[in-house]
Order: sequence, then C-alpha cells, then structure tokens
Amino acid sequence: MFKFDFQQNDEDLNEFGGIDENEDSMTYDSDNGRAPCKEFEEIQAKPSQICRPLISHVIYGSMTFFNDNLVRYIRMDADEERLLGMKGDHTDLIPGVYEGGGKIWECTQDLGDYVMKTLVAEDSTHKLSDHKNVLDLGCGAGILGILALKAGAFVHFSDYNASILSTLTIENVLLNFPETRAEILNKCKFYAGDWSNLVESTDKDTKYDVILTSETIYNLENYWKLLNVFKTKLKDNGIALVAAKTYYFGVGGGCREFERLIKEDGNLQSDVVFVVSENVQREILKVKFSNKAK
Repeated sequence: MFKFDFQQNDEDLNEFGGIDENEDSMTYDSDNGRAPCKEFEEIQAKPSQICRPLISHVIYGSMTFFNDNLVRYIRMDADEERLLGMKGDHTDLIPGVYEGGGKIWECTQDLGDYVMKTLVAEDSTHKLSDHKNVLDLGCGAGILGILALKAGAFVHFSDYNASILSTLTIENVLLNFPETRAEILNKCKFYAGDWSNLVESTDKDTKYDVILTSETIYNLENYWKLLNVFKTKLKDNGIALVAAKTYYFGVGGGCREFERLIKEDGNLQSDVVFVVSENVQREILKVKFSNKAK
C-alpha cells in the first residue's frame, strides 16, 4: 500500500486557547466519517462551530511562513484518523474514500512561503489584498486558504471529505480569526466532493484569480479532473500554483507527468517557479492559460 514518507514536525504543540469550549457545538456522525460526497456540496459554517467528537485533549500546532506569518491549526493524529475511519493500518490514503486531508503535507510549507513572498508584494499582478478570489483546492486543514484570508483575499475551501471540512478546516479558520469569526466567514465558502463534480455543481460565473493546491498530483487518475478545474474555473489572467514532489515513487505521479499532460492538452502552460533539492525533491508549478489558447 502506498504511504507518504513524511512526518509533520510541529514546532509548537501548546494549547493556544482562544476557543470557548462551552460554545454551541456540532454533532458528528463517525459512522459516516469516511464517506465522500457523491455530489459537490457546500458545507455550512457558523461562528460558534466547535467539533470535538473524539478528542478530550486538543493538541494545537502552528506553522510560520515567510515574513513571520503564523497559522495555527488543530492537529489530528493517527489514532483520531483511525477512529474517524480515515486511515488504514498501512496507508495514509484510501483511494476513492479518503485522500489524506487530515494531515499537513510537506509541500504546504513551500507553497505557503511562496504565496507570502510573491502574492502580497506591491507589484504583484495577483496581489491578494486587492480582494482576489482564491480557491484552496484539496485544502485539508486549510493552511493555504487561511494565509490567503490573512492577506485579504476571498477564499473557497474545497476538500474531498465533508468530515475534514467540518472537523478541521472550518475550525482552523475560526481558530486563526478569534475576534472576527462572523466577518471572516463572510469571506469564505466550504465545498466537499470530487473534483469531477466541482465544475457542474458550482456557479458557472464563479472564477478564481488564484488556485492553490498542494500534494494533489500523486494520483495519475485525477490529472484530467484537476486540469479541467483549472481550465474552467480560472479567470483568463488567473494562475494556479501547484506544489508537489517532483516524483511520487511507486505511484507514477509527479511534476513531469503533470507538465506533460498540460502540454498535450494545449490550453494551459506551466513554468517551474520553485525547486527544493534536499531530501525528496519538491517543486512549485505556475499554471496559466497559454498564449496559443487565447
């Protein structure tokens, strides 16, 4: 069975506080925890949403990105994943059921740093503080979308599993904006389901200036779905930033295979804008509409 070879190293696993444990809470049906949405659906959030179905002691982590941008998150460990039916004994993924949204994968740090270096600069074409529309695709814990919110963007969070959005993503958004929960939720939407249903199930007029996606090209079977999202949901001058390992050994996916598909399709073009060569090589691809397509 395929298993990502990456362990999250949290520098800060203290209890941050800032959340009232007595607030109204959602109930969570663990029997249905693994089930993905057959159709793309919007998951509703409320400022008082606190979901703690299994955790008596909540562990908080933090990640720091370029220019001291801090994102806090609730950490889901392996035991919780198993209890929620999201983890097998020998794999971090259950294809077609659970796609790893309970973990924060390695390339999130790369893409978060890159976003905060390039998309907040005064001369950036896609400056997030100019109220850009952002899609955090395959969002998991929502770290990248939270960074975009902090920078001033409107963000749609999308994950395969509704349970991930309910128990992690929404809570992490609220955790990072404790004083302005209602206001920040007015700048967010949360969608669950397979990418193949995203295009048909969301408003056709909804287009994004920036699509952020990390560690989502490990499975070759999903490449056409991802490419179709880019082609139909990016604005004409929009960009998609894809953070991934150069090769996912044992499963066939990686940056070169995805670039090959982009070139074969002909509507988009991609450029490597960031490379890390240490340990397992990682990259960031910038994808946009090709001049030929226009």
